[in-house]
Amino acid sequence: MFTFCLLILSVGVNVMKHSKKIKMGGWGNSRAFTLVELLVVIAIIGILIALLLPAVQAAREAARRMQCTNHFKQLVLACHTYHDSNKCFPNAGFGTNFMGGGEYRSRSWIVALWPFIEQSAPYSIAVFNNTSWGTQAANPPNRSWEAVHNLVISSLYCPSSSYPRTRTETTQASTRDLGAPDQLVLQTTNYVAIMGAWNDEAGTPEIFKTPLINSGYGSLAVNGTIVPYLNGRNTTVTTAYLKDGTSNTFCIGECGRPIRSRVDNNLYDWMPSNHTGGSWSAGALGWSMNMTAVRFGINASPIIHPLGNLPTFNYFNHVSMSSNHSGGANLAVADGSVQFVSENINLIHLLSLCHGSDGFVYSIP
Repeated sequence: MFTFCLLILSVGVNVMKHSKKIKMGGWGNSRAFTLVELLVVIAIIGILIALLLPAVQAAREAARRMQCTNHFKQLVLACHTYHDSNKCFPNAGFGTNFMGGGEYRSRSWIVALWPFIEQSAPYSIAVFNNTSWGTQAANPPNRSWEAVHNLVISSLYCPSSSYPRTRTETTQASTRDLGAPDQLVLQTTNYVAIMGAWNDEAGTPEIFKTPLINSGYGSLAVNGTIVPYLNGRNTTVTTAYLKDGTSNTFCIGECGRPIRSRVDNNLYDWMPSNHTGGSWSAGALGWSMNMTAVRFGINASPIIHPLGNLPTFNYFNHVSMSSNHSGGANLAVADGSVQFVSENINLIHLLSLCHGSDGFVYSIP
């Protein structure tokens, strides 16, 4: 491209050398550019800008993708540091809260990682008992509102994402009684914990007929990777659980752009954190947030699925991994590495990589 630009510039110079010069009266030998010369210069500048702009945009996107990769590395390494400290990986919620019923919205797996991503200050004032990390009226008060209000962690979003980075929620009276403002500003995230592969028993290949849990809306999921879904009990996972190997198991995926429905071709927001509590809530029992049981391909439009006609889902369950990076999305591997995975990856291959103990060891492409 640089050689081509020099060629264009050389042509322009030759045109100006052979153009007719006009002498300006009173200025001796001083000459002005002719109209042809000015047009040539303007055309050269326009062509150079047109040629260089895509290269500049590509360089910026490459930098954003690298930054996104670094964010993934921070999160997955934090998971392993958590494992070193607690002898297990963080689960998707906090058991005592789930035992309280559907409106008890517990802390997310991201909150559990706060001390390991340089967020010890908010973690030190967070409350984990008799509290809700959401803001709906039916919930108990959010006793951790001071920890989450206006807390924004840059490593939780992809710089290429088109999603908003915060959401504003109205607090309930019981939380305002604790001194909270009328509204809380809560961070959203582009990164979703992979809790396994989706399983509907009838329509899923035999390799995924493993112990199931109810993950909401009548669908089933597998506790197959390092951040397990919590179904009314304290569920823990260690590296020994991943029988297929940590290097063959995805654990965190990217969710960075709206997805079009194949039915009506409209864009839909299936961001896993765009509901009450934002990034800090695991949702309620049967209403999971900030996690996914992988059910669709990368950047795939949901609703119609290669394994059969499946119902529409909302942005809390089974979100498609997606990104504004060209051709695929970043995914973190349980061994601490990060891979850019093509959107053309075979679906069965992808599902198996999202389940660390299905007995089928696929290499990550």
